[in-house]
Amino acid sequence: MAPIDGLIRDFIFMSIGVFVIFLMYKWLFPNHLSKMRKRFTAWLLSKGMPRVHNYCKNEKQLLFKKLEKHHKQLGCRLNILEVGIGSGINVAHFPPDSCLSCIEPNFENRVYVEQNIKNKAPSIKLEKFVVGFAEDMPDFKDNTFDVVVCTFVLCSVRSQERALKEIRRVLKPGGLFLFLEHVAAPKSSLSRWIQEKLQVIWPYLSDGCNLNKETWQQVKNADFSEVDITHFNLRLKLLQFLSSGMFGVAIK
Repeated sequence: MAPIDGLIRDFIFMSIGVFVIFLMYKWLFPNHLSKMRKRFTAWLLSKGMPRVHNYCKNEKQLLFKKLEKHHKQLGCRLNILEVGIGSGINVAHFPPDSCLSCIEPNFENRVYVEQNIKNKAPSIKLEKFVVGFAEDMPDFKDNTFDVVVCTFVLCSVRSQERALKEIRRVLKPGGLFLFLEHVAAPKSSLSRWIQEKLQVIWPYLSDGCNLNKETWQQVKNADFSEVDITHFNLRLKLLQFLSSGMFGVAIK
């Protein structure tokens, strides 16, 4: 038993040592640690979000057909804002020659956005990449954009009401707000019960994502002239509590 006791003792001491080193590093170099975390998060999303979007590719096609129709109706180059652009996975769906601006809390995503534009939509011009949050967009003037796009973002904003107010502000009259989100499951369902139980820790595990947001209500209450929402199932077999989704268009 003595050798085993020694191994256990060494493991405990090693674990304590690693923890102490981590705390010292965090105290001495807080900015560097934050940058490392943001860089890792950007890399992780660039790898993981394409798989998530693949579960709703049919819904995305329907959503962006409305963008294509709007482009044809206007008959000119579109001025697009994407809120929470992430790695830029949606740029492949934007009309050619569009002028794209974006607001994104993680600057480390910029390299992935530029890479996706280069590889999938080279005619699109990235006008502005703003590091910031949807609830406060002072870099963008009123009535600026023909279209605002937002996918899998409203679940993690600090205030949906403020974010939607800002989105409506920067849209031109008659402009489109295109959205696709995972949302709260129907009340009294098993998935909703699981969501409510996991909500206590889920935001800390998923960079601020919330499971139980009834986002459709917020969009309906955001003073758009027209709102069209379709609910759907993301078909996540092993994660049914994440499967409730919605997509749609709101017109200013």
